[in-house]
Amino acid sequence: MISIIKRKVNEQDEFIKYSLISLFCTLVFFCLYVSINYFTNGKYLIANGFAYVISFTTQFILNQKLFKAKPKKHHKHFLQGFAFITVRLLGFPCDQFLLYTFVERFHLTYLIGKLFDSLIMFIYNYLTNKFIVFKIK
Repeated sequence: MISIIKRKVNEQDEFIKYSLISLFCTLVFFCLYVSINYFTNGKYLIANGFAYVISFTTQFILNQKLFKAKPKKHHKHFLQGFAFITVRLLGFPCDQFLLYTFVERFHLTYLIGKLFDSLIMFIYNYLTNKFIVFKIK
């Protein structure tokens, strides 16, 4: 019984830490997103693409530490990086579609649309990181 409770507390602790890392990376993302959107004269989908790549690189490094999943062998490190990039590339069209839909169909501002999009993508990213990417050790 005690081991079950400890496991549940550890899982919640991990989720809280993941949430804090995601919050930090989201702040980095939003700073980049707003800046790039400004410099591209409102091309929010282009801004989203550039900010996405930079922030997910930061998130990979921090999540590796969180999930205690920095591989010792070089080929495993490569596989983990490849898996991370693959799930991000698979998620990016969904991210772009959600952002486009919130802005163009629901007529939200690009910032509010990105906020809703980020909440949905948070769930996708957590699940793929926990159960796919960082299982490679």
